[in-house]
Amino acid sequence: FPSHDIEVRKHYQLTTQTEARLPQNMSAEEIIEVDKSDFVTIGAHTITHPILANETGERSRIEITQSIDGLRELLGRDIKYFAYPNGIPGIDFTEREYKYLADSQIALAVSTESDVVHTSSHRYSLPRISISHGSVSYIRVKLFLGKWFDYIQSLLHSDEYTVRQKI
Repeated sequence: FPSHDIEVRKHYQLTTQTEARLPQNMSAEEIIEVDKSDFVTIGAHTITHPILANETGERSRIEITQSIDGLRELLGRDIKYFAYPNGIPGIDFTEREYKYLADSQIALAVSTESDVVHTSSHRYSLPRISISHGSVSYIRVKLFLGKWFDYIQSLLHSDEYTVRQKI
């Protein structure tokens, strides 16, 4: 991880008096705690993180609905948002999944397509600009360039979408 991430983690550990630990899934208690925050909204993401487009229709429906129903039960409230595993439209999920989301009263779902939301964006396949790491300068550049950041990266390296399309 870039040094900025390490400094943020160290600061968090000092202020909360917690020990460092390896990345892991959140426990039910941690999900409930985070859900109480005004800064985070918990959404569903499937049960076992499959590539939904590779699953049968029934298996895809079960993955989606059980994750939504499980969170709904755990948190005691409606779940309105969903993020696709991997999330490349047409490769990881298709329009088939939209019906399962609608049947579960999901309001919005996000893909990993790198772009800003447009009025023409489908509510069950909203693009987003993913930021999972990086210095403040890196994040600023990525936000400034938007979808062009990934395009520039693909010129320098093979991007995941192109590689997976070939497979």
